[in-house]
Amino acid sequence: TYSVITTEDSDIEELETDENVGGLETDIPIRMFADTIDWGVVRVGASNVWADGSGAGVPVAIIDTGIQINHPDLSNNIVGGYDFVNNDTSGNDDNGHGTHVAGIVAATMNGTGSVGASYSAKLMPIKVLNESGYGYLSDVAKGIYYAADNGARIINMSLGTSYDSD
Repeated sequence: TYSVITTEDSDIEELETDENVGGLETDIPIRMFADTIDWGVVRVGASNVWADGSGAGVPVAIIDTGIQINHPDLSNNIVGGYDFVNNDTSGNDDNGHGTHVAGIVAATMNGTGSVGASYSAKLMPIKVLNESGYGYLSDVAKGIYYAADNGARIINMSLGTSYDSD
């Protein structure tokens, strides 16, 4: 694929008939779709209930690698949070997984990016997994208690272990 800038003096017909040219097409601008609804959000039918509610104000704890605090689709929905890996109140994501999960849950409908299933819900970032996506069950337990003690109505955990635990 080659990009050729043409002028009024360019001979487009000659290019089209040149045996070395497989095809000729005008280069057009493209952009990402605004407020794209992810296939998973469509699959669960979230848009079918948006007329009745969008999760407005419902605190959802994302117990994961944290959430990118300054993400344009998420920052307006973030409330509180805690980082049990580094023992601070940031909850900022240094891996990306928690941010991805948070986007599925509550990315805002703001004219750009994706739309979450409950795009008006409040996100509580609770970091229990490090930058490599690993952590300890004790931090997960602390995260669950933190979420419940701080008003989370829903807790999401996209993590697991191959060990049994009481």
